[in-house]
Amino acid sequence: MDEGRQPLSRKLPISSSKISPYRLIIILRLVILGLFFHYRILHPVNDAYGLWLTSVICEIWFAVSWILDQFPKWYPIERETYLDRLSLRYLSLSPSHTNTLWLLLSGISASAFNFPVGMRKRGSHLSWRVWTYLLAQLIL
Repeated sequence: MDEGRQPLSRKLPISSSKISPYRLIIILRLVILGLFFHYRILHPVNDAYGLWLTSVICEIWFAVSWILDQFPKWYPIERETYLDRLSLRYLSLSPSHTNTLWLLLSGISASAFNFPVGMRKRGSHLSWRVWTYLLAQLIL
């Protein structure tokens, strides 16, 4: 196979002993969420019906958002990155073949490729100092 077209990573299996407790907690939270909505819908506040309805709609919106957030966590993927192939494909290009922005974004993607999923959700794993430095290098 051509060296430039080899896979950059491979999927690692996650043992069921690691993922089953998390799935059990998700199911438990869904049951509690269902009980909560059962109570909220069957016990409306008649004195402030509009406020009650608004709060129930917002709670349903947040619940749907949370449920959608759980889908990728139900079947997580752990990858092993082949850094030598990644650097061969993206980081060994000469400046005459690519512009600076593309090279900068490739480097950031390469550094973020093997980062834990939970950290990516919280925001960038690079500190504001690193971003400032990279943007300054791009501008200069």
